[in-house]
Amino acid sequence: MRPQRFRKLALFTLVAFVVAVIAVVMLRRPLQQATGVNADVGPGGRAELVVPDGYKSAAFAEGVAVPRFMAVSPDGTLMVAERGADRILAFPDTDRDGGSSRRS
Repeated sequence: MRPQRFRKLALFTLVAFVVAVIAVVMLRRPLQQATGVNADVGPGGRAELVVPDGYKSAAFAEGVAVPRFMAVSPDGTLMVAERGADRILAFPDTDRDGGSSRRS
């Protein structure tokens, strides 16, 4: 009786896993459209940002491998903590052009 119970449990687990995977695949796009959050867990890289009409976006600074926290100092310098590197990077905008004066 134990082997039969084990087989039923294994079959139930397999079916539940397949149903969960199908649900995630089918619901990913509607959830992304409803919330605006991209659930892609791909390899990373440069992200595409979609902003409302009348707005624009631009990269302020580049060259940070894994940014973790950001803050702006009173003089307008963007401070970025880099995960795993044990360092904080400073990106000043000395010429006030909306981009970092420091190029990494």
